This record gives sequence, structure tokens and C-alpha cells, in this order.
Amino acid sequence: MWGWLLGILLPVAVWSQTPQRLQQIYRMATDFERMGYYDRAARQFQILFDQQPQNTIYYRGLKRNLERLGKYQEVVQVIRRRLSIVDDALGRSDLGGALYKLGKADEARQVWQQTLQRFARNSGAYAQVASAMIANQLFDEAIEVYKQARRAFGSDVMFAIELANAYTAKSQYERATREFIRYLERNPRQLPYVQRRILQFFDEADSLKILRTVEEAVRRKQPAPIPLLKLQAECLKRLGRFADALDIYRRIEERRPQKDRNRGSELYNFANEALRAGQRDIAIRAFRLLLQQWPDTPFVQTARMNLADAYLEMGQPEAALQILDEMIANPGQRIFKFRALLKKGEIFLNALNRPEDAIEVFETIFQAYPDLQARRGAAIALGDCYVKIDRLDRAREWYEEAFKLTQRSDQALRNRILFQQARLAFFESRFNEALRLFEQIQPITSRAARAGSEDLVNDALDWIFFIEQGLPDSTGALPLYARAQKFIEQGKYQQAEETLSRLVEQFPKTAIAAKALLDLGDIQGQNQQTEARIETYRRLLKEYPSSVYADAALFFLARALESTGRTAEAIEHYEKLLVEFPESIYLEQARYRLRALQSQSGRIF
Repeated sequence: MWGWLLGILLPVAVWSQTPQRLQQIYRMATDFERMGYYDRAARQFQILFDQQPQNTIYYRGLKRNLERLGKYQEVVQVIRRRLSIVDDALGRSDLGGALYKLGKADEARQVWQQTLQRFARNSGAYAQVASAMIANQLFDEAIEVYKQARRAFGSDVMFAIELANAYTAKSQYERATREFIRYLERNPRQLPYVQRRILQFFDEADSLKILRTVEEAVRRKQPAPIPLLKLQAECLKRLGRFADALDIYRRIEERRPQKDRNRGSELYNFANEALRAGQRDIAIRAFRLLLQQWPDTPFVQTARMNLADAYLEMGQPEAALQILDEMIANPGQRIFKFRALLKKGEIFLNALNRPEDAIEVFETIFQAYPDLQARRGAAIALGDCYVKIDRLDRAREWYEEAFKLTQRSDQALRNRILFQQARLAFFESRFNEALRLFEQIQPITSRAARAGSEDLVNDALDWIFFIEQGLPDSTGALPLYARAQKFIEQGKYQQAEETLSRLVEQFPKTAIAAKALLDLGDIQGQNQQTEARIETYRRLLKEYPSSVYADAALFFLARALESTGRTAEAIEHYEKLLVEFPESIYLEQARYRLRALQSQSGRIF
């Protein structure tokens, strides 16, 4: 293990010519350097350099570690020794750098100037001298060296990246942008890199100036290269100007060859990005443009589906249905027809509250599609539909049908069905049956299947706790609460509100009363009854201060106060939540809202 020590102790003449021994010393030197033992690393590199001063790796290793130790006088000696054997631009530029570190600025500049004169036709010499200058924070002089190289070699793009980096270091972002654009024009495949670097300037500089610089380059080149147009579009998106970006993507698509298989991809990707960014009207325009002008694009079906989603997010379910009906009527594309039917049923059920129409759609899926996954999904949806129209017996039958179509390995799907069956039993005041079903919901062991299932398991545990807490009063408050929950599920909010209010008045001493008030506040919030909601939460905190729902009431009270502009009161309640409920699940949200209110209140959190 310690054999290498013996090697060091032997006379140099014995082992200096052995390549294997040199390799051992080099490994030792690099190990010391990685551990931060720069003095030991320098000693080992010194041995290597003494044996082979012409070896660039040994020379750089020794120089690097001496610089880390601040021994610039020794660095100069090492460089001069190497120059006596290998007189090159690397050594000369390094010499200038070391002399500058020693405070000999005039001598350093003289060395760099002589280097450029001697190696005037060597582009690497300019790079090395400029690099040495940059290492000494001489950005202006380095920039002039790069420009001198351009003049010497008659190139206006040479050292574009290096110049861009130097300008960036000087916070001259417009000039840096111009250099990145020069680089992009010669290297169009480097668009992702150039784009990332230029977009970073938007956080540091006047964004409009950066955009104007890009737009100047676009105007200068007609027709503008597509990578440059894409860069312009990205800058526009960063500024939130999605409508202008849409026009650019349209121009890009118009320039694609007719036979290009990916025609429409840029517009399709932009439309989806606009949708994710909340620019729904722009997303709709982009999808419609794609479908009208490029109907043969391979993205046509998914574009239609996403267009329907965009209309839904815009609160236009009827427009979404029109798109889906066109897909359903189109022969072929069976998978997309199925997806359109599924989406249509969901719109009828959830967006339009037309469960009877949804039943017709989901029954069509269940009967027409032999695919097991399609039938199971349709059966679950049919159960949900029948709950909506208060046909709980039929809902139970469809959930049971869906469960029969599962296998033991389908635990995530089984959990979903069990959850719906348990809630149905709860609506019918079959509380022990609801408990049994909730208890069958099991955690998922597979990581892939577990995604999205953990919340369901936690919700089941919450329901178990709630039912067990309310069972002692299962002849009074709990059935009323179950009825209110059924009304909420059916979208009958006025009846739910009346039922919850009656529960609190008739059974104020029960633990369920606090949960009823919490749900009542939620309904009032959905109905824009903000003041009533505030009073409901205040009542919960006053009458049930020890309730497990007190932290939720405190958080939602603060949110309601904030929405009415009562910032000081909101902050007071957020702070109270942090102090009195340090384990609350609303803690992080409360901290976030507090920070957001700092600038308005002037208080320090």
C-alpha cells in the first residue's frame, strides 16, 4: 500500500526514466490536488516537470497549484524554464499573466504584445493571450485582442462565444446578444444553448433592448434564418407577448417544405405551451390555425383534443363539445374517437351538469369498446352519473361492475372504485359498510402505480377517522352530514347549505358540528358569499377552538380576509396559525401568503 513512498525516497536517477513511476507520481499529484493539498500536489508536479519540462500536462499542473498557493514568483521561474525549451504562445501568455499578478502590469502587457506579434498568424495565440487577460479581469483589453484576431483573419464571427462571455462579464448584454447571434448564424444547431444564454439576460437587463437587438438581426437577414425566428419567438414569450410569437410560428410553418412530415409541429408545440402558460385565447387561435391551414399534420387529432381542453378552461364547454362531435363523426382513428367520447361524457357530467346525457355517452363506450380499460373507466363514470341523479342503487351496481373487471394487481384502480363505493355507502348512512370499504384501500407498493394514489389513501384515512368520531351520534348528526355530502356531490349546494346549517343548530355539542361549519364556509366561498364565509369560520374558531379543523378554519379565514383587502387582519391570522399550529398541513401555504403580503403591509416576517 505504501510502496509509492519507497519510490519517492529512492534517488531520482534510479526511477526518473521509468514511465510507470511517473504515472504513479502523477496519480499522487492529482489525488493531493483533489483533496485540496496544493502544496503537496505542487511538489509532485515539480518532480514530473523537472523530468519532462516540455510536457504540457505536467507544466500546467505545477503552474495551477503554485497559483493556488499564490507563489507567483515561482510561477514565473517555471514558465521561463519551459520557454527556454518550448517557446510557444501558451508559455508567453502565461508569463504575462503571472507578471501581472506580481504587479508588473507594463511588463505583462509588453509580453502579451510581443506574443501577438510573433504568433500573428496563430489564432490560438490570440485566444491564449485574451484568456490570460480575462483571468486578470482585463475584459476591455481581452475584447480588443479578440477583435484584433478578427481583423487579422478577416472573420466577423471568430471568437463570438468568447466575446459574448466577455461582454456578459461587463454587463454589456446587448453586445453579448449580438455575438451570440453571430455564433448562432454559423451554428444553427446550437440554438438551445444560445437561446438559454440570451434569455438569462432578461433577468439582468432591459428586456426590451435585448428583444430589439434580436429583432434587428431578424430584419437584417431576409428571409431570416428559422433558428433566429425561433429565438425571437422565445424572447417574445418571455415578455408575455404570445400573440406576436404566434405570428412568428405561423411564418415558420409557412416556410416548411410541403413534404415535411413534421409540418405543424412548431405551431402545435407553441399552442400547448400557451395553454400551459394560461394564455388560453392564444392557444385556441394557434390550434385553430393549425387545423385550418395544415389539416394533414400528424398532430391533427391531439390538436383537436387539446383545443377542446382549451375551450373548457375558457369556460366554453359547448365549443369543446362541437370539436369532440367532429372527432366522433370522423371515421377511423378509433383511439381518438374513444378519447373524444370519454371527454364528451366528462363535460356533460362535470361542466354542464347533464348526467342523463353523460349516461348515454358512457353506456355507448361500455357497449361499443371491448377494451378492458375503456369498459372499466366507463363503468366508474356511470356510477358517478347515477349518484348525480340520485339513483344510488344503479350507481352501486355500476361500481360493482367496474370492480369485477379489475384484477388483484390493479390495486390503484381498485382503490379508486373502493373509494367511490365507500362514499356511496356513506351517502346512504351505511356507516359501518363505508368504514369496511375505506379500510380496504391499501397503499401501492409499485412506484409507477403509486403516483397519484397516495392522496386517495390519505383521504380514506381521514374518512375513517371522521366516521369513527361521529359513530356515537350516528342517529342524529352523522346522517344529516351524510345527506349534506350527497347534496354537495350532486351539485345541490343550496340544499347542502341548509342541511349543514340545520345540523349545527340541532347538534352543536357534537364533533361533527365543527366539520359542518368548515364545509359550510367552503360552500359560501363558492357562492361568493365572502362575508358569510368569514363569519362561519369565526364561529368555528370561537365555539370549537380545540377542533381538529381549527387550523383549516384559521387558514381559510385568513384567505377570505385577504380577498376582501383586510391585509392586516389576514396577516394576524396567518401568524397565529404559524404559532398555534406548528404541525398544520397549511403551514407552508401560510408562510407563502405572509411573504406575499409583506410589501403591502410594511411588516417584516
